[in-house]
Amino acid sequence: DLGSYAIKAVAISNVRGIYQVDAVVEMLLPKGLIIDNHLQDISKISIVIKQLKNKLSVNYKNTAIAVTGTDVMTKVMSINSTLNDLELQSQVEIEVENDIPFPLDEIFIDFEMLSLNEDDTSLNNILVSTARKESVLSHAQCIDQAGFKTAIVDIANHALARSVNFLFPIENNEQGIAVIDVGASQMVLNISHQGNIIYSHSKSHGGDICTQMLADRYC
Repeated sequence: DLGSYAIKAVAISNVRGIYQVDAVVEMLLPKGLIIDNHLQDISKISIVIKQLKNKLSVNYKNTAIAVTGTDVMTKVMSINSTLNDLELQSQVEIEVENDIPFPLDEIFIDFEMLSLNEDDTSLNNILVSTARKESVLSHAQCIDQAGFKTAIVDIANHALARSVNFLFPIENNEQGIAVIDVGASQMVLNISHQGNIIYSHSKSHGGDICTQMLADRYC
């Protein structure tokens, strides 16, 4: 997890179908190396990740990371259910091109079918995710230069949804669940319902501002 103030790593293993945490490590990051989820100096960030790697008590190689911020977009689209795989990919690219301010050759696109559209069964609900290549590749480069292997690059909201589903199975999740992530410079509110993030909103009001407000009040 690459944050604006620290980089965190959790080593997880699966023993006979049961996940367990083998190690948790955090390294402080010099201020200004990551601003608004954008990496400012890949070489310096890689050095911090190497230090973090050396502190891990386990020797794991593969890593999973997630990207977020303004370079990432997710959207549910309703698309003709009769399209084959190639036609579906072309249609998704057309829909995405109308929604993003970047050329298609500057982004990665991924999509999956969720379900039939309840209002029109001739349509499929397709979850489409896009991320700028520059953001994905810079994150992966930091990890790889530190001696890890980037096995998975996910969308942060999707990873969060799966974590919520793991803790609260869908069959027991009739009501929405609010998940609040308070970082140093940003606060993110996500609402999960029936296994999907149905609402996400970020605000530039993190722990730093709260700390400053307390200092101004009591100092």
